[in-house]
Amino acid sequence: MQSLVEKSERAGIVTVVSRGGHIVQLGEYGQRDIAGKKPMRADTIVRAYGMTEPVTAVAVMMLYEEGRLQLDDPIVAYIPQLAGLQVLEKGANGKRIRVPTRQPVTIRQLLTHTSGLSYTFPAGVNFKRDAVFGPNLTLADMIPQLVKLPLVHQPGAAWTYGPSYEVLARLVEVISQQPFDQFLEQRIFRPLSMNDTGFRVPPEKRDRLAEVYASSGEKGALAVASKSAPHLAALDGSGKYLSGAEGLVTTALDYWIFAQTLANRGELDEVRILSPSTVALMLHEQLPRDFGPPEFPGPAADVLTGHNFGMGFAVLTTPERYGVAGSPGLVRRSGAANTTFWIDPDRQVVAVFMSQYLPKSSSRIERSFQALVYQAIVD
Repeated sequence: MQSLVEKSERAGIVTVVSRGGHIVQLGEYGQRDIAGKKPMRADTIVRAYGMTEPVTAVAVMMLYEEGRLQLDDPIVAYIPQLAGLQVLEKGANGKRIRVPTRQPVTIRQLLTHTSGLSYTFPAGVNFKRDAVFGPNLTLADMIPQLVKLPLVHQPGAAWTYGPSYEVLARLVEVISQQPFDQFLEQRIFRPLSMNDTGFRVPPEKRDRLAEVYASSGEKGALAVASKSAPHLAALDGSGKYLSGAEGLVTTALDYWIFAQTLANRGELDEVRILSPSTVALMLHEQLPRDFGPPEFPGPAADVLTGHNFGMGFAVLTTPERYGVAGSPGLVRRSGAANTTFWIDPDRQVVAVFMSQYLPKSSSRIERSFQALVYQAIVD
């Protein structure tokens, strides 16, 4: 990790590794703000991006435990505006046409990214991200904009990384009758003492917010890219959008608390947020092994290499295909600004890696981090 900083591949990195519930390695490397000479620390606030999704999945499964939804319920039973979803298919003349869904999108399909919702479309689909997920929209505003876009395949037919978790965040609001951020704060963050996790960074904490960096194009140099980081407006409270897919900010230690709670089957320090059976269901592979990538896979299509998918997590099934040591059943997620974590129930390992770098690089660093952890386990 120190060598990555010295080579200017990353400005700053924090790693947290625990085994059996005890932190055995906490590393702080480089700087969160190069110009300000501010060091990267375990309490540095970072943008979680895709690591928001496991938190959203936990919120949905809390409502499932209360009997307020079933996984195979159609989402239109809770959000009727989604009844108008259509699927983009090739017609008899080879041109793409929109057709009705053959079955409704279910909550389970949203949790497993098999709904057909996508961020990536072929030419001819007018998708402007800010028009659907703009910082000045609410989750309620997002739904009628989202329904204008087609699904890229029939519900349940393939795995596609898309805005399924934005819909799930709205589902939590509808069922709980609370804004999504309030639900997470009251039901997850406050009980677990995740004091630096949320959708905004208050003024007294902004000095701890890491800058986002990107390659400057010059050898051995990084450039600040924070202004181009998506959903930046919401961090200072000026935006309204509460993204269930990529909206949270957190710290390495806060996110370790969340991950360790799941590793402990839903409980940490006598605070239980889910039952062991529900956590086991979430971490279990949900998809047929022969599921292939969609027709328009986008940059996240290789996430299933050696993995299946659970509810909020990629599930490692064949470490030899992934190419790095690890146990079958290990679950993981990563974020767009080069953050990642995994839970290995078999070896009782939880590992968190936080940096802030856009655009997200290849998985080389993530794989190197995993290799470093597993070479240290000798029992």
